[in-house]
Amino acid sequence: MKLIHDPMVLVFYGGRRLGKTLSMTAQGVKMLYRGANVWANYDISFSVRDLDGTLTHYQSKPLDLEDIIMMQRKDEIRDGVAMLDEWNLWCNSRRSGQNSNYIFNGVTQLIGKRNLSFYISTQSFTSLDKMIRFQCDLTVYCTDLHYRYRNIPKGYRISQYITDWSGYLTGRPILNDGDKYAQFRNSFTRILKGKKFHGCYDTGFEFDVLDVMTTKYSMDSEYRKVGTDGIVAKEADVNATRGKISRMAGLYPAGTVFTKQEMEEMLAEEGLPTHRKGFVGQVMRESGFDYDRNYKGVITYKLNKREED
Repeated sequence: MKLIHDPMVLVFYGGRRLGKTLSMTAQGVKMLYRGANVWANYDISFSVRDLDGTLTHYQSKPLDLEDIIMMQRKDEIRDGVAMLDEWNLWCNSRRSGQNSNYIFNGVTQLIGKRNLSFYISTQSFTSLDKMIRFQCDLTVYCTDLHYRYRNIPKGYRISQYITDWSGYLTGRPILNDGDKYAQFRNSFTRILKGKKFHGCYDTGFEFDVLDVMTTKYSMDSEYRKVGTDGIVAKEADVNATRGKISRMAGLYPAGTVFTKQEMEEMLAEEGLPTHRKGFVGQVMRESGFDYDRNYKGVITYKLNKREED
């Protein structure tokens, strides 16, 4: 599957609960429906009933900062869209010297070679690292019209003020040449009808802020995430995790379905984190534990194959 449009960096920003994640999700839903590869650091899933009555399910692929940092050494993430919600938590302008900022800056410069777009959401555009802002093609300032017209329910109509900084749409980049009207010429407004996208993602999903703020990243050639104790989880740790999850997979026949609670209990018994972040989630996918979230928001894991098969 190929990217539907030319690679770009698209940033959605705005205050709390004003529709930036909803706006970004709407773009992700459209890309999934058109057949593009979509990765996201939050879950997007929906089902569509075709004209013949067949129900087709669409779902984004999981993504986190470790996947981004290791992108140069992996070839899976290409020809599609990577969606990063609340990305300023990871790549903040106030922590511009962090390795995560340096690496992501480099990744965004090479999106054309991977045919990969980045959709990013943040509460403040200026809170993103300066080089990320420089790479940005379009910004979308989001406002929920409920706060202007109280008869409109929350999330039903989102005003999107779109600015074309690089000339991606207009062919006229905004240059720092003293032209004070350039930004206005390259901007326009549209309204998103948000109701139909409400069930496509979990609006109550929260990132682990403590994990984000206390995690550092090593530039070591055997890169792994550095925990709060400063110890780098290298290949030995990954192999140990792979062994534990492989044993879990070997206990059950292919096709077994687990609830979210059952999977968390199984991971806890093995002494593993009870979330799908980082290489734990990657190893789970390798071992055949496929994550699924249906249109009602119910999360399950299905064992489709075992690592040894």
